[in-house]
Amino acid sequence: MAIVAMTALAGVTGAQATKTTVVRSGDLSLTVSGGSDPQRLPETRNVPISLKLGAEVTTADGNSPPAAQTLEFRFDRQGAIETDAMPICRRRQLTGSVIKSEDYCSEAVVGGGGFFLHVALPGQIPFLTGGRLVAFNGGVEHGKPVIFVMAALSARVEWGTFVTKVVISDTDRGTRDTRAIARIPPIADGMGVLKSFNLKFGRKPDFLSARCENGRLSAHWAVSFQDGNRLQGDHAQPCHSR
Repeated sequence: MAIVAMTALAGVTGAQATKTTVVRSGDLSLTVSGGSDPQRLPETRNVPISLKLGAEVTTADGNSPPAAQTLEFRFDRQGAIETDAMPICRRRQLTGSVIKSEDYCSEAVVGGGGFFLHVALPGQIPFLTGGRLVAFNGGVEHGKPVIFVMAALSARVEWGTFVTKVVISDTDRGTRDTRAIARIPPIADGMGVLKSFNLKFGRKPDFLSARCENGRLSAHWAVSFQDGNRLQGDHAQPCHSR
């Protein structure tokens, strides 16, 4: 059974508060953080916002955690993701290095950040390595907006670049109206495990927007792991109507 161990305001960077939640199941712990800016929003109309998301998985014994397979975020009806009016970068255009893809699809970039992997290759001591993340608006596939998140390790290795597709859809479950779900591909032929990531989506017109109807912005998140574990929790950030 998963236990929510802590939910608290972790700090403020500039004007952006970041809220952190820690959930544990057995010896597995998952720390999820997030926050948006600005916190003063109109009550009846959406305006552009920026959004920070991050997560880190650890184990009590310090060994490699199980591989995360899916990440899911659900946002309440006060927030919206719109991709229709933005330039598009198709999956086939994301080839080679992140730098080349970023140059080729510069107008479609919607966010960026970093990540760390725990890697256990045959005949080698397990090690931690990291790199960059760049998020691109991928347009619409099968009637649903998609975002492509391209990851590139700082080290130049054959398996050092991979792409995760984030599918966005509407839901009708209570007050959470928008769902974003990412399926993480096998990394290094299954020998690489996502240890942590952070992403910031900038305040771009017609991409992320929100309003403040009831004094807080709410979200639900869930992570499913290869060993069958599923950790989930709720996030709420205060907002102020103007």
